[in-house]
Amino acid sequence: MIVRLAALDEVFDRVAPLLRAHWQEIAHHKHLAKLAPDWDHYRLSEQNGTFFAVIAEDGAALVGYNAYFLVKMIHNAPIILARNDVLYIVPGHRGCGLLRQLMRLGEAEAYRR
Repeated sequence: MIVRLAALDEVFDRVAPLLRAHWQEIAHHKHLAKLAPDWDHYRLSEQNGTFFAVIAEDGAALVGYNAYFLVKMIHNAPIILARNDVLYIVPGHRGCGLLRQLMRLGEAEAYRR
């Protein structure tokens, strides 16, 4: 199992099926909240350094992700917050410490930035 940072375009084709599975699992009002990511916003945010993603791979298979947006705190602009956007681990890889690894690398990257 490898947990690492990844560029969106590097994993785009592999993340789409997981994102759909994630949505299927947690969306309660699918008729109201359609899955429609704003990929242009993600890419622009990644280009300007305010978005990053941590992924988990088991061989060639993508088995989890944890993504963050970095935003200025509105009431205290010098402080930058790392706001978690999405976090998902495929069911067969849950309960083995992968969540901790995804969170630790995400937090370390947020502090680094």
